[in-house]
Amino acid sequence: MVSQHSLPHPVKFWQSPRIVLGVGGGVLFFFYLLWASLAPREIFWSLDEGGKYIYLRSILESGRLNTPLLYPSQSLDPSFEFVPLYYFLPCDGSICSWWPLALPLVSLPFYKAFGWLGLFVLPAFFGALSAALTGGITARLSGSLKWGMFALVLTGLATPVAFYATRFWEHTLSTAGVLGALWGMLNADEHRRARSAVLAGVSGSLAVFFRPDAAFLLIGFGLVLLVRRPRLAIYTALSAALASLPWMALNLWTAGHPFGPTFGKLVEADAFSGWQKAGLKLLAYALFNPPRADAFIFPRWALWTASLSLLAGVVLAFFPRLRWLSLTAFGGVIGVCGWVALQPTGYQAVHGAVLAAPQVFFGLYYLLRKPAWKHSAFPVMLAASLLVYGAVYFWRAWVGAGGLQWGPRYLLSFYPLLVVAALLELHHLQHAGRKPLFAGMLAVFLAASLVGLGMSFRGLLTARTLTGYYARTLPVLNAIPNQPLVLASKAFAMDVPALYFRGNVLSTGGDEGIQQRLMNHLRQMGIKEIYSVSVYLDDNAPLEVIAERLKEHPAGVGINRMDLTGEP
Repeated sequence: MVSQHSLPHPVKFWQSPRIVLGVGGGVLFFFYLLWASLAPREIFWSLDEGGKYIYLRSILESGRLNTPLLYPSQSLDPSFEFVPLYYFLPCDGSICSWWPLALPLVSLPFYKAFGWLGLFVLPAFFGALSAALTGGITARLSGSLKWGMFALVLTGLATPVAFYATRFWEHTLSTAGVLGALWGMLNADEHRRARSAVLAGVSGSLAVFFRPDAAFLLIGFGLVLLVRRPRLAIYTALSAALASLPWMALNLWTAGHPFGPTFGKLVEADAFSGWQKAGLKLLAYALFNPPRADAFIFPRWALWTASLSLLAGVVLAFFPRLRWLSLTAFGGVIGVCGWVALQPTGYQAVHGAVLAAPQVFFGLYYLLRKPAWKHSAFPVMLAASLLVYGAVYFWRAWVGAGGLQWGPRYLLSFYPLLVVAALLELHHLQHAGRKPLFAGMLAVFLAASLVGLGMSFRGLLTARTLTGYYARTLPVLNAIPNQPLVLASKAFAMDVPALYFRGNVLSTGGDEGIQQRLMNHLRQMGIKEIYSVSVYLDDNAPLEVIAERLKEHPAGVGINRMDLTGEP
């Protein structure tokens, strides 16, 4: 007879990692979706989102995946000379999407089911899943559910994952795929499970489907698995290849390239263009901010202080006995980032990897602790992915790579990975009998995390404010008679796609010669008047500057009726 004491103790539901992390992820999902629902409808923060939405609507209305873009104003512009889109590709007597099919395709059922809010279901879900997977990996490697929950909260609220989970963008979908692949490879490495290796390949394939650049990060993981578990690495590579065949064929059919319509153009672009233009400053720009109008432009003293403090912190981190000095140097970085986060000027974007979430550089201490490399493949995989992706990034990157963004979107997958690394190092210190160092490092880490949290919510509020400004234009523009509207901006109809779908909107890009050519063209068509529209909102000016303009132009636009007949 088995004694009562030998029976396993039942695990309470609040002690189950899957349940606890699942509930935490669910809370994040509803928070992201709620925030997205508060934004004005048919308005986007980024023209990238608008371009993908126009592609989705084109698929929906044409009923075909390999459809060109709808161009409702084509009757006014049959030669596609005045298309009000910043990005598009000419194709066989029509215009085609600059962006790949992936996100519009998988979002289509949710848009049909839930309308406008359906666009944000997948970014929100996979943003929450990314946070939950980060928590799961942390809990598994640390053996502590509490640290896993800490990782979930930090990733979900204090890194750019929070921002991109509320935008119609594919970055959180790719990030979740990367984390799923990592989870599978770690399982395969530790338990020698072929099934985990196969699932890692499938998850990695999906990550690359949404973001082809994720392949370079995954190559770093895969190389480590190949060295440690060659047979399982082959399973991962084969499953990834097989899982990729359908979507590569789909991209080839719809866009003419297995990795999407613009992949070839990006590969053909000048190599090391960022280094050629900025030299070593490119590294400082990537870590903090480039001198772009949409971002906070660092004063020279701030950029030097942050850069030299970070360099000193990294160098000192190689010497364990100088950890306090390293933390002090990193304190200078956190101070500058916190100062930027509190600036009253309403900058519209954040480009710096460290600026967006300065807590992530604490992962360096974990990577430099040699015993950590013996306990798990994770530090080796993280280091390899940083090296491979970093080399490719600086090979192809340009100054301000990523355009309008809140945190470098091309690097989004590294934020969860570095959160895991930082928390594993804190967990180690907690149990290593070094209480003063643990307390000091935890205090500095929490200060950095508060800056990251502040940056995340500042980004959410910035996007909400800007889309609110864009929404002001619609009542005024919709009240104009059904005559051609000529925008000086090529981007605004992508931020506000409702204008694009009016069927009478054209753009000159602000070029006077093109405007004169358009007027002659419309005059020959027998059109007697047009309305020229100047937009005072889409030039990446600080929000307070836009607010001042709105005092003079409450609708955010200036409208000039232009007679084409020549009559008085």
